[in-house]
Amino acid sequence: MNDRQSIGRITAPAKINLCLHITGQREDGYHLLDSLVTPVGIGDGLELVLDPSLTADGIRIEGASIDGAPQDNLVLRAIAACRACLAEDGLSVPPVMAHLEKTLPVASGLGGGSSDAVAAIKLLNRWAAKMEHSINPERATEIALSLGADCPLFLLNGASRMRGIGEDLTDAPGWEAIPVVLVNPGLPVSTPEIFRTLTDKHQPAIEGLPAVDAGVDEKLSWLASSTRNDLQPPAEKTAPVITDVINMLGQTQGCRLARMSGSGATCFGLYADQDAADKASDFIQGQMPDWWIKATQTVSNLSR
Repeated sequence: MNDRQSIGRITAPAKINLCLHITGQREDGYHLLDSLVTPVGIGDGLELVLDPSLTADGIRIEGASIDGAPQDNLVLRAIAACRACLAEDGLSVPPVMAHLEKTLPVASGLGGGSSDAVAAIKLLNRWAAKMEHSINPERATEIALSLGADCPLFLLNGASRMRGIGEDLTDAPGWEAIPVVLVNPGLPVSTPEIFRTLTDKHQPAIEGLPAVDAGVDEKLSWLASSTRNDLQPPAEKTAPVITDVINMLGQTQGCRLARMSGSGATCFGLYADQDAADKASDFIQGQMPDWWIKATQTVSNLSR
């Protein structure tokens, strides 16, 4: 008899970089950044199931459009790291089957793979808590950082300021839910290639963040006038279609800011109201039916 037991299902949200300043480069090659980043209301789906019938290392993954070789998948690496951590605490985790519903485009600047991995950490920690064990926040952050520099941000909820190589995270309270349209033209972009193309790697950091109680209009105006994505120009040279996406978003009615997220190729438009975002999404989808286009909102942390 196969005593399969679902640990739970969770949405692994996408993120967008509202701005991304490259402020330097370390001797080991890692780039230093200063970024305001926020999750949005869509993402991949992940379910973890305890499955005693599994053999080998006790971890398997199945699902559509899994990025990379199975043994290199970040979800599997996250599960393995969590099992090792919990074993040190005296809790043996049974074999785990991961079901990944991949809805976000890969290599897109939305952090999908990193978010999937952190979703696995969260689910295993919830299960461990029922067994009167846990992975403490510091250890969870260590595991997340070992998987990738942008993984720890998914342990937080709402907008955060991300500095260093991505490991220096602080809350950015007061950012309400902002309507957003995400557009990916179906072109994967290589992050290392974009960084190689970047000529000036010592740009100014973010300055003069809006007050916590500032209104959405003030925040959008500040983003448009005082911030940037330093990876956008080299990405546009590498993939000129990104320029087309940004121009199309910027020309839709009500768009307050059109910009690329991360190293691309996904771009976003920010709007003052959801109706304008929905209409913009429908219009662009009608013009470009083969593009991946979603209207959603950023995740609010107004009370923080």
